[in-house]
Amino acid sequence: MYIPLQEKVLQRYEKQEGLSALPGDLGGYESFVRQTLADNQKKGGVAMKFEAAYFRSLYFADPPRDKAEAIFNKYHSGGVPQRR
Repeated sequence: MYIPLQEKVLQRYEKQEGLSALPGDLGGYESFVRQTLADNQKKGGVAMKFEAAYFRSLYFADPPRDKAEAIFNKYHSGGVPQRR
């Protein structure tokens, strides 16, 4: 596991949304993230993005859809992306 506590949180979110694993395509994953954020917001959750600063730059580019799907498909089943 890359980050054990985050893996536990991910498993909790999957269970919360009635999933046994992450969706197999980018569109399904995006829906999962949106629904999880909406559900947590309804329960009073705030600041989901704040954790990102600990793991990467806060600059989030908007890549072309085909590139995003290729990256998702490549790492969906595991692996660690290389640093650029």
